[in-house]
Amino acid sequence: MRITNIHVTHHRLTMTTPFPANWDTVPRTKHQFVLVRVETDQGVTGIAGGDSIAPLEPHLDLFVGQDPRFPERLYPWIENISFYRDRCWLLDLALWDAAAKIAEQPLWQFLGGRTNKLQLYASMGTGVLSQQVAPAHERALDRQERGFRAIKLRCTGREVAKEIAALEKTRAAVGDDMAIMVDLNKAWRMPWDAEFRWDRKSAERFMDAARDIGLYWVEEPLHHSDFDGMRLLREKFTPRIAGGEMNRPIEDFATMLRMGSVDVVQGDVALTCGISGHRRVAGMAELCHAVWSPHTWGCGLAMLANLQAAAGLSAPPFTEYPLELPGWDEPVRDFMFAEPIVAKDGCIELPDRPGIGYDLDEDRLQATRL
Repeated sequence: MRITNIHVTHHRLTMTTPFPANWDTVPRTKHQFVLVRVETDQGVTGIAGGDSIAPLEPHLDLFVGQDPRFPERLYPWIENISFYRDRCWLLDLALWDAAAKIAEQPLWQFLGGRTNKLQLYASMGTGVLSQQVAPAHERALDRQERGFRAIKLRCTGREVAKEIAALEKTRAAVGDDMAIMVDLNKAWRMPWDAEFRWDRKSAERFMDAARDIGLYWVEEPLHHSDFDGMRLLREKFTPRIAGGEMNRPIEDFATMLRMGSVDVVQGDVALTCGISGHRRVAGMAELCHAVWSPHTWGCGLAMLANLQAAAGLSAPPFTEYPLELPGWDEPVRDFMFAEPIVAKDGCIELPDRPGIGYDLDEDRLQATRL
């Protein structure tokens, strides 16, 4: 069994409704992603998708001719490319998909098979004060009626008193049985966002104001490198601290766990360290009495890879399911699939089909190819 070729294509869907993401000062009007296919001499093709991948042409000779059944053997090269050039983790995901298909096992089972059913949290994408979508408490009630037992709302920290009032109204609306997470989106910024400043005191003021809401966790309350600051917040306040979605070196995860900076580790297999790296991170998290629950925002393929990894490696209490209406619904998020990935009663039951388990919509991919 040998790899014969690796194909990378770029695709873009024009969105009918602009999406004002909380982490971006510019509303999104296009959904663009990269598709990676690893072809083999036995007709098996591993697939993966996400935001970006390093140019592979200079490095194809490292992978063509290798045995796709052993992704860990190729992981050091992918890690080197990701450090030296740019992220190359989609290739790691495609290799794991190929290996699982060759073994005739679903990816979640191939990775360890902790569970095939995940309890999801409905992850909103816009801020609680956004005027482009329904008020936060109405969105929360809608997700509750859809069967979700947990939701994640987003705050900017620019108008703390108003944001806290919106969170309090949401808690009153959904009651105490629904877990509420809050994402402050302070770990990183878009390239053009250099205006609003945030520090440890800002995070403390927010968390102190939110004391009585009963938050399940607060996500990304500080810069991604402020491990000591996150540790201090974790020690001072009751909600769990979550973070790490885009921390690039695997050593960052070892550091944050060793220092006790987080309760929930959110590394995204499509954005950082791949499945190969996060197999290690999930094990570290368990040994440190933390939870690995990956970030899943991105195209449907990236989300699915993270869901498969969560089911196989950690079976967290809650796993992220991105859903914002209007703007980021299943048809937009999953446009590359023949059928969208739809939660049922707040859960997702992953298929028993080999590999990632969903078919691509080749006609739609051709129509959206750049």
